[in-house]
Amino acid sequence: MSDLTQVPFGVSVYQLSSMQLAFAGQADAVVDSALNAGFRGIDTSSFYRLSDSETPTGLQWVRDALTRHPNAQVTLKVGLVWVDGVPLLDATASALRDEIHMALDVLGGPVHTLLLHALDPSVPVDQSLSALMDARSQGLATQVGVCNVPPSLVEQVTALPVDVLQYRLSWFDRQALRAGLAEQLVESPCQFSGFDAASATPTGWRSDTDPDLIRLSFEHDCTPRQAALAWAAAQCTGPYVICPQSSADIEDLVQAERLRGVSWP
Repeated sequence: MSDLTQVPFGVSVYQLSSMQLAFAGQADAVVDSALNAGFRGIDTSSFYRLSDSETPTGLQWVRDALTRHPNAQVTLKVGLVWVDGVPLLDATASALRDEIHMALDVLGGPVHTLLLHALDPSVPVDQSLSALMDARSQGLATQVGVCNVPPSLVEQVTALPVDVLQYRLSWFDRQALRAGLAEQLVESPCQFSGFDAASATPTGWRSDTDPDLIRLSFEHDCTPRQAALAWAAAQCTGPYVICPQSSADIEDLVQAERLRGVSWP
């Protein structure tokens, strides 16, 4: 495999937690494959489970993985919850504090990065972030931030004392590029390091069936998913959080590193 020591990848357990239960036995192997390949962190949430009646499997997988890979950095997302089988935002400070402590109890200790899963339109963002900042001041997280920030709200969010933004960028989701978000992130007062200031799901969800990616894969002797990741890497210098579905996905995506420098449409 390629050397990923200079490539800030993180692996998300979102896809793993969303699979059928029959797939659950493979989750540990996927996470181990990623961390052994050079991925530097794990992105998780108590929301990453099949339903609200199930224990937070994503957190449990991460706790188990940390016993095998104690140097992995964990990013924990809070604020998106299950209520009667329906995903809802609850970013009130009190709810976030409860969720943070519950999740850290499952994980077994502090995390590297604590992120607000999404902005709750019914709660001022500074009130939501106060719970995360309290956790940071208590040593429960090294840095805090927000993900799924609309480009129109980047300036408002970065005016607050946050450390990290995570945004969506893929072949299928170019809103961040059209809004100049990559440039805003570079010029913002936030200090970005590691994989935490990341474009999420850069390979998208349907890379293997997209006709344009299939065409590019033939042109560059690669897989469609490799083409999708290489395209995302060419758009900005930021790091990436990837949602693999199998151990084979890990090696496939690692091989995309050989495509650095290719010009993409």
